[in-house]
Amino acid sequence: MLQGVWGQVSKEPVAEYGIDIYKHWFSKLTTTVDENLKTIELKASSEFVKDWVVDRYENIISDMVTSIGFELKGLR
Repeated sequence: MLQGVWGQVSKEPVAEYGIDIYKHWFSKLTTTVDENLKTIELKASSEFVKDWVVDRYENIISDMVTSIGFELKGLR
């Protein structure tokens, strides 16, 4: 499993949706974390993955990020 801020955030979808959903969608996201500004920006591996994650999980990801005191800067 991942370490750091995104590792902390990504534990929740594994617990909520299972490891298969995590592997198929969440693991295909790369992160840029700014510890000073408390922001996380996500980048999807493809437009298809981006659209799928935005449509189904963006609000959930935003809530998870907010719950640890960070802001979701965007998903591209």
